[in-house]
Amino acid sequence: MHPHTLSRRTLTAAMLAGPLLASCSPAVDPGGHVDSSGHATVSWTMWSGGSEERQSWQDAARTVGREHSNLTVELQTSAFEDYFTNLGTRIAGDAAPCVVSMQSLRLGTFDDAMLPLDDLISESGLDLAAFDDNALEALQSEGRQMALPYDNGPILMLYNRDMFEASGVPAPGAGWTIEDFEEAARSLTQGTQFGYSAFPNSEPMLSMLLSYNGATAVTDDRRLTLDSPAMIEAFSWYSGLVRDLGVAPEISGNTDVALDQFLAGNAAMVPTGPWAILNVNAQADFTVGLVPLPVGSNGPATLSAGSGFGISTSCPVVDEAFLAITSLTGPDTLEALASEGRAFPSRTAPQASWYANAPAGSEEALTAALDTATPLVTSENWTQVAEGIAQYGGQAFNGEKDPQSVLRILQDEYER
Repeated sequence: MHPHTLSRRTLTAAMLAGPLLASCSPAVDPGGHVDSSGHATVSWTMWSGGSEERQSWQDAARTVGREHSNLTVELQTSAFEDYFTNLGTRIAGDAAPCVVSMQSLRLGTFDDAMLPLDDLISESGLDLAAFDDNALEALQSEGRQMALPYDNGPILMLYNRDMFEASGVPAPGAGWTIEDFEEAARSLTQGTQFGYSAFPNSEPMLSMLLSYNGATAVTDDRRLTLDSPAMIEAFSWYSGLVRDLGVAPEISGNTDVALDQFLAGNAAMVPTGPWAILNVNAQADFTVGLVPLPVGSNGPATLSAGSGFGISTSCPVVDEAFLAITSLTGPDTLEALASEGRAFPSRTAPQASWYANAPAGSEEALTAALDTATPLVTSENWTQVAEGIAQYGGQAFNGEKDPQSVLRILQDEYER
């Protein structure tokens, strides 16, 4: 059961019941401190999917120490699915870390607990021109830079080159249209093989809706508009890929298996972002292609999302924390993350290392997508909204409820 209204303060208080960080011991001070010798220590919380990923972030923390000899970063990690609950718990308990890892999609929930960085950026002379503009914008709130980005990426379309060739279907290219997409999906759907894999997930689905007719789920001032005429039209079309055209398998449960269907060779196309592309390319036993999303009535468009590092408002050592986040988003750290495939870097210079391990055509496709991308703006309660879309959206895909009814139920449930 989802609450009808839930303020950020209420959300944070509710998180008090959530699990505490358990992956490592706490820092000496909840945020940071400077000892009698002038050596500073700041705490940094980050999500991690396992020991290898944690090692990458530990290496990043060590890079801070190499670049600033009087500064130590104490890394604390938790699984991604627990991270934001843990962060809310710490903020509510006056134990926030100094360095806060933030996903652009969650910024609306946590920006009140984060320090705007604009003055620190100006005073430091940090060259923001080295970053992709889209990456910076994704981590802004009301025009304020709330975090420095380490990664960013637009949603693109992955496709199975081998399946296209075997079916005699021309591979998609830049400028392909919604009509081209539908025709390819129909031609590739044969028996248990589908042309596309869909799911009511936030970034991929909403990017396809935007591409279709310019529909957006949230206004620039973070108001939910799931039941707007454009959203109803676009969602009806998208869910109809399953319900009406039958070019994508029915939705089963609330778990997003769209990429799994693609990797298993059950679907020829799937939308995703750079954060998944290198892993998909490494796992696939077929040749992976990628292309910008098909062009709809409003011209080429897609959504982007990213992550970065900010500073909590309770941090007692703000200047030292800012040094830490500039190092964590610096050229050396991002070069290492790109080489490992951990991130499509927010700085443009290290992106070449990411492309070196990506499928053929990645640079052209990503460059074209970035040129048309806009950051996905989310509501303050976006975590609950996204869960609701995943929970109820499948009913429209499977024909159990009409799309307009589903969107209005969601709007009534989560509108503020």
